[in-house]
Amino acid sequence: MPELQERLQGALGDAYRLEREIGGGGMSRLFLATEASLNRQVVIKLLPPDMASDVSAARFNQEVELAAHLQHPNILPVLTAGAKDDLIYYVMPFVPGESLRQRLTSHGKLPLEEVTDILREVADALAYAHAHGVVHRDIKPENILLQHGHAVLTDFGIARAVAEARSGGRLTATGMVMGTPGYMSPEQVAGEAHLDARADVYSLAIVGYEMLTGQQPFTGPSIQAVMAAHLTEEAPPLRQLRPDTPPSLQATIARALAKKPEERLQTAAEFRDAVKVATGPRPVAPGLKRTRWAVGTGAVAVVALAAVLLWPRGWHVEGDPRRSIIVFPFENRTGDAAHDWLSEASMNLMSLGLAHWEDLRVIDDERTASLLRRRNLADAASLDLEDAIGIARQVGVGTLVLGDLRRENGEWIVESKVHDVGSGDRIMTEIVRGTAEDPRLLFDSVVTRLLSLSGAPPGTRPDVVAQTTRSLEAYRQYLVGIRALFQFQLDAADSAFQHATTLDSTFALAYMRRSNVEGWRAGGGDIGRRRALGAQAERHGSSLPPRFRSLIALRLAQDNRQWARARVMAEQLITQNSSDVEAWYELGEAHYHHGATTYPHADSLGNMGKALWAFERVLALDSSFIVAYRHIVDALGSCAAPAANLLCLADSAVYGQPGDLRAKHGATMVDALRRDARQRRVEVAYAWAAAAPESPAVREYLIGVLLQYGRFGDAEAETNRLASQGYHAMAGVLRAQALLGQRRFREAGRQIHEALGATSDQEIASSHQTYWGAGVTLVAAGLANEGLRTERRLWRLWGNARPGWPDTDGNTVSLPKSTLGPGMDLALLSQVSVDSGRIHALAMESLDTLRAAFGYDSVAYRKYIGRFSTYLAAYLGSRDTVVLKRWMRDSDSTMWRSPEAHLALTRGDSSRARQLVSQFFRPAEPIGDGPFAGRNISEDVPDAYAWADLLARLGELERAVRAYDRLDTAPYDVSFWGLSNNWGLLVRSYAERGALYQQLGNRGKAIEMYQKFVDAWGEGDEVVQPMVERARRALAALRGEVVGPERR
Repeated sequence: MPELQERLQGALGDAYRLEREIGGGGMSRLFLATEASLNRQVVIKLLPPDMASDVSAARFNQEVELAAHLQHPNILPVLTAGAKDDLIYYVMPFVPGESLRQRLTSHGKLPLEEVTDILREVADALAYAHAHGVVHRDIKPENILLQHGHAVLTDFGIARAVAEARSGGRLTATGMVMGTPGYMSPEQVAGEAHLDARADVYSLAIVGYEMLTGQQPFTGPSIQAVMAAHLTEEAPPLRQLRPDTPPSLQATIARALAKKPEERLQTAAEFRDAVKVATGPRPVAPGLKRTRWAVGTGAVAVVALAAVLLWPRGWHVEGDPRRSIIVFPFENRTGDAAHDWLSEASMNLMSLGLAHWEDLRVIDDERTASLLRRRNLADAASLDLEDAIGIARQVGVGTLVLGDLRRENGEWIVESKVHDVGSGDRIMTEIVRGTAEDPRLLFDSVVTRLLSLSGAPPGTRPDVVAQTTRSLEAYRQYLVGIRALFQFQLDAADSAFQHATTLDSTFALAYMRRSNVEGWRAGGGDIGRRRALGAQAERHGSSLPPRFRSLIALRLAQDNRQWARARVMAEQLITQNSSDVEAWYELGEAHYHHGATTYPHADSLGNMGKALWAFERVLALDSSFIVAYRHIVDALGSCAAPAANLLCLADSAVYGQPGDLRAKHGATMVDALRRDARQRRVEVAYAWAAAAPESPAVREYLIGVLLQYGRFGDAEAETNRLASQGYHAMAGVLRAQALLGQRRFREAGRQIHEALGATSDQEIASSHQTYWGAGVTLVAAGLANEGLRTERRLWRLWGNARPGWPDTDGNTVSLPKSTLGPGMDLALLSQVSVDSGRIHALAMESLDTLRAAFGYDSVAYRKYIGRFSTYLAAYLGSRDTVVLKRWMRDSDSTMWRSPEAHLALTRGDSSRARQLVSQFFRPAEPIGDGPFAGRNISEDVPDAYAWADLLARLGELERAVRAYDRLDTAPYDVSFWGLSNNWGLLVRSYAERGALYQQLGNRGKAIEMYQKFVDAWGEGDEVVQPMVERARRALAALRGEVVGPERR
């Protein structure tokens, strides 16, 4: 159980049993739990500890208690609340349903009938709450759930409870006005402390405007701009964006959006009644009775409380209902499981055949399969008409097709049943018989009848088999590959698709999916192979429907780096079908890979925020589209980076220097957005692992995210799950990194030693990412020689060049192992060794080989070595001024002042050394901030160590101790993306601090620091044992024990 979840369970006691985390937002984390006394599911919402730290628990409970007394059918009640230490939480009933935000994301503008239903019900809930003295303060689509066709308002009283429970008045402790910027009333923006019902009326009008138009009325390039718009701008008239809105409803929304509270509708009851008058009475459409309910148990969607979708209230289909269609898998009723594959084939072949008429909107078979999985409908036999109508309404089509396959007297029988989605009535039955050896041919007749029913003009089209392959076995392998691909089992998918193209070298769809597999691999796979496979798909794809030919061309444009063209092509597909999942995904790709993190940033480049929006749109449409999770995790990583040159807003990103972004948008807002991106990134990584539970690569990625953000206990728990699936060596390596993050150095060393001993060269060669930090971890545990041997083993297995090594201008250099090898050895050894001869030889060899590789007197060489503090670390271990002077002479070293100060002191100029300390040492700045912000943390740690060492040499012992203490708070990365190789310096600092405390006469602290050092490296090898021996002798002396002669 992750550490935070374990603490929360302790606070809850036996009253609730936590099951799993299901998501959350910037202000909370959500957990699904079971209430023990009633055996019912509940949701527990936990305020983040950094927010809870300055909230009065008693006042919070008081405010929540007030909200808990609200009893209304459209209010989700708060069952209880509690606080323990820095954990503050509240409990609500579990609601299976989608949020209004999810509905808006998947559908955009909503039907008028649905909009007015939601507005009336939410307004009625608010009228009741206001009458009981409770103002919500945070009305937004995320807080409105759609359950059984009704709106339910959540989080009642929570925003007020947080605001009132803080000691800082109208602002939160971080300086943010409570609320959500897009939905805040002008008085909230202005920071007024005493809000009344009219603030909620304004926010609800914003929600109504968004439901009608698909967009918020007030937008801008920054959060501050949005908030300013609430105060100064008028909303664009509804008649321009939604002409069919009744004039009286337009007037109601406009009045509720008045800037001055006194000019608005004064109560939520007035708003509710005005909406009723604006829409008038209407007949109630007949409904269908639910006879059973299937709840999905798959991944938690990023934007919903749970992955359960209900029938939309007020459903309608645009245009002719026969012009939109979904085909469900036909049930195999032959009695022979060997024919089960035909269920998938029926969806695939008929969807392909129907898609040839571009005026017919067809839900592709892969999305249909996903929708069935989300409802826990494993096969055609478990699907009934009621389920089918629910799914068809969800995707907004007017026609659905069910059917079955039978065998009678050696004859195939395919019976299709076509239903109108609105009424549920059957409008056509088609029975096709045949004795053909290939039963797929029978579906062609069904497609012909369906096209005629839809009004398609007569004409020729390829038969359903010609669109795929004449080879039955190749086609069956293709279906196997599709199943594996969408479970992110890439090797299995590639094997099946490759088998299919071997059996039929003209199988265009199989080539297309093989290209997808290659593109979904880490780093985008082999670009040459992707292009070749895409070219084969295009060459043989003339029989495919237009959409598939467009997707192939779009993918080829991306593979050829024609990003702008690819974006145009994706947008064209989305215009044709706004729920085209693959088109949205490709749009995200075309933004993400086209310099989305580049700065300075031209408008012609891709936009990270737009990429993120597109990928999140993918999951809103289809939460089983596994690869989208990976891109969201990566994009949020860019959004969350403290020194990023971009800031991700709701659906776009703005670019600038970190300092400029903070000045323009406010430091508080920037920090809050980055913190929220980190939290969302963790949530999406967990959701990804839940969506692909059998994929070790996905679990590994989740662990990497947890390690990167210092959630070491949670990461360790995930390695146990990985091991339970049989991936013991991979789990062992990752667990060692989690232990390293917890400063359990000795355990980390044992763990990595055991894991590597059980790992074959073949496994290491195939997984660069997992084993990248193995040598660093061993060195951090004091096993220097084994770490060096491991590093050389890895380099031997990973080829002759290491691509992707960036220079200071963001360009990529690829250097031979013979060039990089000495520097890598030095980076490890300099952390732990005081062997000046060995360090000197490695340092000089490294500088010589790099200079020769780049070219003598090369500017690139100077920049390249100037960014690495390995040579500074080498000096700190060896006191070799020759190495330090050579590095300073050869490099572009203006950023480094600590080595200059050390050289001044070495030549006896203590005044210059002190002057440099006074001018450049910033003890109050956290490592990684200040003038070197954005530089790799691996470079900052040796610099911080060097300043502490210099102060000790200058005799300023107390300042030196405080300077060493800064090393404890440095954000050491233990993930495989940026494993810090400076853990050794942290451990060495324990010994240095022990010696300083000993000189200062602080016996207790000296013993504590020496003991930490011995605990870390006590089982280290001969490289570190001289230091360990000195620490043990110092400990013995401090404890009054007999000290023998020092071993030589």
